[in-house]
Amino acid sequence: MPIPPVQPRVRKGVRRWESAGLRALTVGQLYDAAFGIYRKRGWELVRLTLIPSAFVFAVLLLGYELVVKDLLTTGTAQDAIAELMHLGGTLVLLFVLVAPPLLVSYALMVGVIGQWVAERTVGREPVPSALWSSVTRKLPTLCGIVGFVLLYSLLPLGIALLFLVFSALASDTLVAPLTAILGIVGLLVGPILGLIVLGRYAMAPVVALQENVGARTAIRRARYLSGEVTIGERVRIPRMDNALTGMFLVVLLLQLVYWASFAIPVGWLVDSLQTSGYAVDSTLARVLYQGLSLLAMYAAFVLLHPVAIAFSVLAYFDRRIRIEGLDIELLAADARRKETAEFEV
Repeated sequence: MPIPPVQPRVRKGVRRWESAGLRALTVGQLYDAAFGIYRKRGWELVRLTLIPSAFVFAVLLLGYELVVKDLLTTGTAQDAIAELMHLGGTLVLLFVLVAPPLLVSYALMVGVIGQWVAERTVGREPVPSALWSSVTRKLPTLCGIVGFVLLYSLLPLGIALLFLVFSALASDTLVAPLTAILGIVGLLVGPILGLIVLGRYAMAPVVALQENVGARTAIRRARYLSGEVTIGERVRIPRMDNALTGMFLVVLLLQLVYWASFAIPVGWLVDSLQTSGYAVDSTLARVLYQGLSLLAMYAAFVLLHPVAIAFSVLAYFDRRIRIEGLDIELLAADARRKETAEFEV
């Protein structure tokens, strides 16, 4: 979609962006470009993030096994509340011990993927050592941004938990349909609002790396770039956070589909082996099933999660082109690198 003509200097700036290989994209083109990050040297991206993504996945899996799984298998809502109170010490211990390394690992993962996609977007080949150097220099800022976004996106889950607790406590005094409605609202509100918050602030780490600003400025800029912007009196640029929220939802659903496409056939295979007598030991069959299921889940995470981060990077460049037009920071950086200036300010 071409940028509407606003004023001559903006049109000139847009032409400079296009001459550098950057252009405004439709949402469909952004989706296609995000899923196309593996078309060229995609294995290098996976290799760069293999260790931090493995740690993040292991911690998330540990949290599920120690906390969430017990809550889901208690039987009744009252038992789930009692189990949650019983697990209070475990939750505090996990937060104190695991949260700092988890935050650092995820910030590294987001930063490296974001820088890798940004380098490819502006037409440069990513250099792994340079990527790690630039990300580690901004690591405190990235940790602050990631921590803020994660906590802010988890607040709706707290609201959802309140709905579920109220539904469980009121099950003896309210009619069954009303308590069921409260439970359904609790289950839906938390994840949906969390995804909306993620879409609102998903560009903040990209802003911090590309514009070399602090956490507060990056968060403010991300909120501005993802919202609706009016230029002059006639040009209205629609918001982007809805598309970012949609991408996070699509990636989440694809991860579930990818995992199920491996886990369900493996479960059928294990059951058939046990039925036919080839796998007599049920423990061995269960270990085989759990191992392959976890491997499929991790493969889905390490392959599909970078797509959402890549979409945030591409959306950032798209918004900079559409909203600011005459932004020449990337071209200026390229000119300093080449010691030539092929444009005028």
